[in-house]
Order: sequence, then structure tokens, then C-alpha cells
Amino acid sequence: MRHDDPSDSAAPRSANGTLRVSRPFHAWLHYHVLSHVDLGPSAVSLFDPRRRWRPWVEPLRRALLESPGRGRAQVLPLMTRDYGSLYHAAGDDPLGVSLRDAWTFEHGRATAEWQSDERYGERLQRFWGGTADRLARCRATLWGGAAPDLTILDVPALAAHGRGRTVGHRRFVAADLGQPPEHVLFRVLHEEAHAREITRRATAMDGGDDWTLHGGLGATAMQRASALIEAEAPEIRPAFQRWRRAQARPNSRSAACD
Repeated sequence: MRHDDPSDSAAPRSANGTLRVSRPFHAWLHYHVLSHVDLGPSAVSLFDPRRRWRPWVEPLRRALLESPGRGRAQVLPLMTRDYGSLYHAAGDDPLGVSLRDAWTFEHGRATAEWQSDERYGERLQRFWGGTADRLARCRATLWGGAAPDLTILDVPALAAHGRGRTVGHRRFVAADLGQPPEHVLFRVLHEEAHAREITRRATAMDGGDDWTLHGGLGATAMQRASALIEAEAPEIRPAFQRWRRAQARPNSRSAACD
């Protein structure tokens, strides 16, 4: 069964890189799985209390809490092309085994959800109809006129969360394009601000690992995003301030991970 998506779309290439939107099945499957797992008041928790219990949930929860690779598990779909490469990248440690068990169990259910999604076109229209232009302006300023290519993975299971990763010289951000347009902008921009700060600090430190550097950058990324909104889209500053306050709420389903 094919799980590629012929309706992926991209803006024309510019000096600030190509902006592309994708709807890959393997990302839907992975974040569908993680949304079943309650990790408590943690920035990496994607738990949705509406999800039903599954037999694989507790083994995966333990593995996520105990494994040193739990951070990498949050961004696996951003580092892989499809389900086959995702499956291979999981590894053979307890976390990888638990993830593969969960993917196998949920594959049919996630496939049905992915294939029955009839609102992708609407989400694309809203994104390209306004969010994309503002995002491009903000990214140009953030990256000093040399923004890398960015692919946004549309994953409804993420809800108000975001996940981001740099692979080579390209950026990948997973977000739910079904969120209010301003919230999509703020979420992607926040992930990009994380990445810009990680790049700056890694360069200053002569290298470094994204996840080692990630801790403690949340406030800095938020400040960068706030400054960008002020400079490039001041008309939506009140909406940004409301969104920013929501990020500080305990157990908020709106954390960033890059």
C-alpha cells in the first residue's frame, strides 16, 4: 500500500530557501502513537487524554522515561523519509523495540485516519493564503537573509505542539496546520527560533548536539519569536501574547522540542 502524498506543495524557491508543506504517513503514525503516552508534566509529552488505552502503551511509556534516546524519539519522522526508514531508524534497544511494536499495532488504524483525511486541502489553503508570507518574512529576518529550506509536516495529532529538526542544511518542522493560522505561525516560528539559537551556540562551542543544547533555550527562543513578530507582523502581536501565555500553563499541550 502506498503512503506517499501527491498533494504536497511548495512555494517558489527564493534567496531564503524553499518553503514546502508535506503530509507524510510515517509522521502521522509516529505522533499518533506518542499521543497515547502520558509522560506527566514534561515538555516532551504529547499525551491526549481522549486516546484509548492500548496494550503497548505502558512498555513504551517506561522506555521513553528510561531511555537516553527519548529525545531523539520525538523527532524520528523528521529524520526519515517514510515508514520503512522510520522502522529501521528506531534501533534495537528497548525503546526502539517498543516503538516498532506500537507502530505495528496501530498501523491499520493510522492508515485509515490518514486516508480519510479530507481537510488537507483546506489546511493548505489557509496556510498559503496568509501564514506562509508572514512566516517567510520572519524567517528571512531570523536567519539574516539566508534561511535554509523548510519543510512543514502537517500532523493533526500534534495539536498545539511542535517538533523541529535540522537535517544537513534543511529544516523540518512538524505541526498541526488545523490550528488557528496565527498559532501555526507562532509554533513554526518558535521551532525556528530554537534552531537558530542552537546553531549559534553550537558554532560558538565548535560543535554540539541539538538535544544537549536544547535545554534552557525555551525562554530565549520565545524572546526571539516575540521580537520577530514585533518587527514583521505587529498587527498580530496581541494574539502572540495570548499564545505565549498559554505556553506557560502547567501541563499545557503546547510545548516545543527541537
